[in-house]
Amino acid sequence: MYRPFRGVRRRGFGAVVVGALTVLLATACSAGTTTAIWRMPAAQPSGAGTGTTPAMPAELKIYPGANATGVGVNDPVIVTVEGGALDTVTVTNSAGKQLGGAFDAERHSWRSTEPMGYDRSYTVAAAGTATGGGHIEGSSTFRTVRAGNFTQPYLQANAMTALSACTPCGVGTIITVHFDEPIGNKDAAEKAVRVTTDPPVTLYARWFGDQSLALRPEKYWQPGTKVSVTVQAYGKDFGNGLYGEADASGSFTIGNSKVAIADSNTHHMLVYIDGALARDIPISMGKGGYQTGSHGESINFWTPSGTYTVLGKTPTTHMTSASYGITDKNNPNYYDEIIKDTVQLSKDGIYAHLRDWAPLDALGGWNSSHGCINVGVDHAAWFYETFGPGDIVQVLNTPIPLSYGVSAGAAWDTEWSSWRALAP
Repeated sequence: MYRPFRGVRRRGFGAVVVGALTVLLATACSAGTTTAIWRMPAAQPSGAGTGTTPAMPAELKIYPGANATGVGVNDPVIVTVEGGALDTVTVTNSAGKQLGGAFDAERHSWRSTEPMGYDRSYTVAAAGTATGGGHIEGSSTFRTVRAGNFTQPYLQANAMTALSACTPCGVGTIITVHFDEPIGNKDAAEKAVRVTTDPPVTLYARWFGDQSLALRPEKYWQPGTKVSVTVQAYGKDFGNGLYGEADASGSFTIGNSKVAIADSNTHHMLVYIDGALARDIPISMGKGGYQTGSHGESINFWTPSGTYTVLGKTPTTHMTSASYGITDKNNPNYYDEIIKDTVQLSKDGIYAHLRDWAPLDALGGWNSSHGCINVGVDHAAWFYETFGPGDIVQVLNTPIPLSYGVSAGAAWDTEWSSWRALAP
């Protein structure tokens, strides 16, 4: 059963402690005893006896204990003392780097304040003063966990745009946490992800394969929503010896609602901004049909139906049929052109772009492209300037469905029962 995102669960240091190191303060007059005792240092009053006064035992403990192995790199190093105060604590790795840490107000304890490195030996040296003035010291050496492999998470607004570069992001933005290695323990990976939104939004998650976790609201984002995402991956065990290499973070703001609906039957694309119809654009989409490519692959010329989100845009794009297997210049479907005002909708080459070649009456009349959405000179520049990453283009009434593998926006069309609610 799925558990919502919560705070990071950190392994208790007790799970890796071989044994706490304990040092008891003792004086010469305490030989044969199990509890340190000491003589009051002040001179005795005249005529007084020579009795002894028992002292509080000074006990120093270090975690992780001596010779511990497999210590988590995020586990804290803790030094405590009872019956005294700590004077110095140093934690040094095998390369000579000291680990940062801090004492509490009474100097009864010291705790590390930064993570450790993987597969490193650390030596702890602590010294203090007992309540009665005696010296206390202790040491411990342990080793951190060794990773079999590492994975780095990347935060994406889509396959072409990092989350932090999406300013603003469209209302169709799918937050994707992409790991560069297959994840064995997906539950651990989900627990490493934190999302905060203003105003609060309940997010839903789904894995696409073993490397990409997609997050989205139930409906399109509300304009103006501020979103911050972090993946606390460093030190996390993602299964099969795979550990997080480093944390990742990003933030973005949702811009105005921009939704374009391209209908293959009407050959028009209606563009809505913040819910109001802004333009009715004559278009021409994929002409349909199939052909075998030069390597025996099946090529179709449809514009797949579904929800796209804009991946990115460039003023010009070199487009050639050779990119999908048609290289024969005598083939009627061969082309090699520089196209203007190109707004990319899918990884496999679906664009909305300027059409400034004949027959221009195909715009609003019939479908004649190789799969792209052709837009005329009266609208192409406006569409190019208006739409950006995360804005939505819906394609209706074509026989080929869009897949998530070519456009993150297809996550909006994915069967809803396969998504799981997450805490904001």
